[in-house]
Amino acid sequence: MGEAAPAEPSPPTIDIDPATPAPPAERKAERSGGAPPSETQADPGIDVADAAPGPSNGPKASTPHREPSGQGSVPRNSGQGGAPEPTTNETIRVKLSRIDLLIQRIGELAVHQQLLSGRVVELTDDPELEADSRKLGQLASESHDIAMSLRMVPIQPVVRALRRTCRDTALKLDKKVNFVTEGEDTELDLALVQTTSDALMHLVRNAVDHGVETRQERAQTDKPEAATVMLGVAQRGGHIEIVVSDDGRGIDTERIKNKALKLGWIAPDDTPTQEALFDLLFKPGFSTATSVTEFSGRGVGLDVVATSIAALDGSITVHSELGHGSTIRVSVPLSVAVVDVMRVQISGDAYLVPLHTIQETVAVSPDELRTTAAGASTVLLLRGQPVPIHVLSDVLSANASVPDISSSDRTSALVTRWRSRPIAFIVDDIEGRQQVVIKPLGPELSHISGISGSAILGDGRVGLILDLSGLISARGIAAA
Repeated sequence: MGEAAPAEPSPPTIDIDPATPAPPAERKAERSGGAPPSETQADPGIDVADAAPGPSNGPKASTPHREPSGQGSVPRNSGQGGAPEPTTNETIRVKLSRIDLLIQRIGELAVHQQLLSGRVVELTDDPELEADSRKLGQLASESHDIAMSLRMVPIQPVVRALRRTCRDTALKLDKKVNFVTEGEDTELDLALVQTTSDALMHLVRNAVDHGVETRQERAQTDKPEAATVMLGVAQRGGHIEIVVSDDGRGIDTERIKNKALKLGWIAPDDTPTQEALFDLLFKPGFSTATSVTEFSGRGVGLDVVATSIAALDGSITVHSELGHGSTIRVSVPLSVAVVDVMRVQISGDAYLVPLHTIQETVAVSPDELRTTAAGASTVLLLRGQPVPIHVLSDVLSANASVPDISSSDRTSALVTRWRSRPIAFIVDDIEGRQQVVIKPLGPELSHISGISGSAILGDGRVGLILDLSGLISARGIAAA
């Protein structure tokens, strides 16, 4: 008798719950062994509730989802006339693909509305028609905000899983660790929750394994027996900042340097900066562990973190003080479906640069530029500090003229950060900021480094979204 065909996996869905806002998130601490054993890990990507469908400018506090227990079902008419009144815990389950399609269509609606508004102003001076056009734009914007809020889900399921990871790792290593969280009720885009969960697990496990000392070591340095690992999530402008820190031993840069010398990654006479040494921790195959264990020594973990965060067009920075602990800061866009961008002109074409990747924009004059001693590169004196500067059209290999800085009074430049270090790019013009719906590149173009997607501009043209970090890595551009 033939075997039955396996059932196809269900597509991702999201529960839409018009719940009332919860009180602000409170700072919570829990000892490594204190979590209730009955907790079960929640899948952050499937059937997540509490994404309130209201206008959203970013993450919001949310009410923890509770399974219905009689009173959570849809109320029925109990003899009174009219439809039953809705309760605050009514939910419907919607395929995520439908929400994504809705967001794309609303984004296209907004673009065509902008085109229509321009034509109305251009062809008529009818004030009523112009008012109707503005109202249509307002409704399109509000509809877009509501649709985007449908993708927002609380990060609580991931935090619960990380708490268990911290507890289990500490027990196996015979360490005592308090796991502290901040911003546990923050809401993120569903795709961010799915993608960052594994990266955060590696960071928490690494903090307990590498960062936290043994009980004996902490006693010798007069530290409390119980170490602290903190996870913080918060919105910072147009991006989400996730912080994983510990009060452990800190990162020994000399140990990193010796390991890199042994691997032949640096020369004996090299003097790498602290940031450059920290960057080596995220390279595949690099580990300072002296032996292979369940948690370390195989050279995998942090490189997985770097890869997954880079895929989101995010960034990672490391700060550490020997003997006092380490802090790893992860910054990712607020949404992977819609992004705030800066529109720039490069060789006559419009390009889009995500705002969260731009540290600042500056006007550059020729007397602010210096040539390095070797004469191989140019730096910008930004508030007295040298910052490597490049012409972005050259980096993109555009076949067009580039700005002549020496003959121009001032030109525009974007300053970004790559692995904690600043780097500047000259552009022809900075036209302003806008919000666009990201459209992925097709398979024929997805391999191009430095291009993370595309978007329809307000004038109907297509603009490419630049991945500055990808460009820097692919072109081998040096930063300060």
